[in-house]
Amino acid sequence: MLQKLKEHLVDGLPMPELVKHVSTLKDLTSLRLARSDGAAAADHSAFACPLTGSLLNGRTRFVVLRPSGVVVAERALKAAPEAVVELLGGGLLADETVVPLNGSPEEVEALLMADAEAKSRKRRRKGEAPPKVPAGPRPPAVAPRACQKAAQPAGATTAVWEALFTSAAPARPETFGARTLTFRR
Repeated sequence: MLQKLKEHLVDGLPMPELVKHVSTLKDLTSLRLARSDGAAAADHSAFACPLTGSLLNGRTRFVVLRPSGVVVAERALKAAPEAVVELLGGGLLADETVVPLNGSPEEVEALLMADAEAKSRKRRRKGEAPPKVPAGPRPPAVAPRACQKAAQPAGATTAVWEALFTSAAPARPETFGARTLTFRR
């Protein structure tokens, strides 16, 4: 999934039809799964609901609580919401969006419609126009130097203009971690 998103954002390739609703990393959620304690010989599921012990094997309905990523059985969410709040670390259950794992086509369609409506509301609040999707592949990126040259105002000398975009300090050899340890400079 991450590879397809990278190809979409960097290379301009179209997203597969199944996941075309994913447009940024914010649309993805890291799942917090609980290991199963010793499944029966017939069930080789590595994960289970931390509250009910139900195995994540396709027989029981599971849900993901976004944005936290906690995965619990749907039955646990309905029967013991207080325990789910405890799993969230005291966070509010109302702040979480319940997303079914392997939902029915109707559930998936309802989620996609709700997501599109939420994005539309957010755009309207910001006063933005709806995004325009280009018909073909993206044009090649313009090199930063070319942009600097094109934006240089009339009458500005090249040396002064380039000094705005480069460091005035002489280049020093970098050592491992030199970029992250700014307090040593």
